[in-house]
Amino acid sequence: MIHSHPLNLTNQDLRNRSFKGQNLNGADFSGSDIRGCDFSYASLKGANFERVKVGQTLRQIILVLGVAMISCSAFKP
Repeated sequence: MIHSHPLNLTNQDLRNRSFKGQNLNGADFSGSDIRGCDFSYASLKGANFERVKVGQTLRQIILVLGVAMISCSAFKP
């Protein structure tokens, strides 16, 4: 994705979005909820992340717990 001017994503709910490999140079994420976002290989030079909410979403936590429970039950004698 190519942007001619910086992207304005202020104060938005962006949970679990993928920005993988995107050009986000100068993007403004200030005040947004970016929990669970994938910024792998994204270009973020000069991006603004002031006052963002970060971490895992409830969906991610439930997925990890579910996998852990299945894994534990698979290894019971």
